Amino acid sequence: YLEYKYKKQIANDNLYIEPPTQVTKEELQETANLRQIANKFTPQVGQELGVNLKITSRYRPKTAQNYKSYHSEGRALDISMSEHPLETQIKIVESYLNNPLVQAIGTSNKEILNHFKNSAHKTKLKDESEFDKRHKTNHLNHIHITVK
Repeated sequence: YLEYKYKKQIANDNLYIEPPTQVTKEELQETANLRQIANKFTPQVGQELGVNLKITSRYRPKTAQNYKSYHSEGRALDISMSEHPLETQIKIVESYLNNPLVQAIGTSNKEILNHFKNSAHKTKLKDESEFDKRHKTNHLNHIHITVK
């Protein structure tokens, strides 16, 4: 799929079409906020911190799971954390906590949870330990970001 963007050229007031950008079928299922976080904000955070942020999951279709998945609503993405030292993980989480498009960040990393327990944005941070036990998932090696 191609997404075309129309812009008015300021120099001579002509309408022009930017070159098309590739949009996958999956991205069409995502909210604009998720695409903004995934395609623009995440690379920006990686660049600012001098690290490669790897998105491991974005939209995924509904399955026969017993729990609600924001991924299937096009409102969540996962970012790998296992390759980063704790200090960098904290900076990554802080960047997303400060983004107004982010509704919640899920992790089962106790050090991250403890670091932000008195933060102004602590209500955005969710302890996924019980969820991990119930559903045999692992939010220690990645963070789960839900957007508004």
